[in-house]
Amino acid sequence: MSFKLSRVTVSFLLISASFQLAGQSTPLAISQFTNGFEGWQPANPWLLSSEDGMQSGDTYLRMPVGINSGNKGSKLIAFNPSEDWTGNFIAKGVTQLQLNFANWSDTDPAYLRIALSNAASPQQSFGTWWVSNDFVLFPPESGWGTASFSIDADSMHRVGNLGGTIGLDTFGETLSNINGLRILSSTLGFAAIGDEFYGVVGMDNIQLVGVPEPSQIALTIALLIGLVPLFLKNERRFRTPSEL
Repeated sequence: MSFKLSRVTVSFLLISASFQLAGQSTPLAISQFTNGFEGWQPANPWLLSSEDGMQSGDTYLRMPVGINSGNKGSKLIAFNPSEDWTGNFIAKGVTQLQLNFANWSDTDPAYLRIALSNAASPQQSFGTWWVSNDFVLFPPESGWGTASFSIDADSMHRVGNLGGTIGLDTFGETLSNINGLRILSSTLGFAAIGDEFYGVVGMDNIQLVGVPEPSQIALTIALLIGLVPLFLKNERRFRTPSEL
């Protein structure tokens, strides 16, 4: 009886675990800033710092928006044109962007959103830009918190480029060829260029999250289910004579 129970239990656990993978999300790209900027721009005014980090010695992106001379405007914007953060988001299975964000501004709230496009910059005259419908609010001097943004057609809307032209690509067409991904502060979400902002902010643990590709899920399920007969074979080998 104990062997039968063990056999049934192990079989159930292996098969259940395999099918749970089908609905499980996983990080597809992550920036924790242990190896420099990791592709995030603009390098000025962004800087790497561990001051006021989430943990002692934890390095993150720190940005004195509109404070230091030489800043590229006074916009709270971060973008990453590297391969991990661009490309075919449909094939990659991207469904969300998550990050830790800190607002140390004395006066300005941050209305955090994300923007996506098949163009690299709103200054370009082609492509279609999409911005989050909803913002995540970080009040002045609120410190560290968490933000999560769904990446789907119901959670984002088209906006114009810097010249006001609104692209005609569908969300699926845009998502299959991402060349621009931005994190920004925008009260109304009417554009991908962000609002004026004054104060110090921080970003850390930026992640693209998604569901594994169907082929990977199928392979994992097959491997886990394949362990069942192997376990049964080894279990029989080590049974005592009284259990035979």
